[in-house]
Amino acid sequence: METIVIEVDDLVAEAWRNAPEAARKAIRNKINISLAEELITNPTQEYTSFLQTLRSEMSSAGLTQEELDNIIRDE
Repeated sequence: METIVIEVDDLVAEAWRNAPEAARKAIRNKINISLAEELITNPTQEYTSFLQTLRSEMSSAGLTQEELDNIIRDE
């Protein structure tokens, strides 16, 4: 994973700083998926490869496929 900086409203920034780590982790995953959907130009090959990498990283971090599906569904 790599860190990027995104500007947000002051209220959002404060809420982010005060949110529990589990909530921030779920939000980071949603943002990662949303950005990938918007920015990856070759949705078939690049996106599939991205999803495989993301699943592997999330699994290593302790997230199950079921939890990932719930995150996507909640969006």
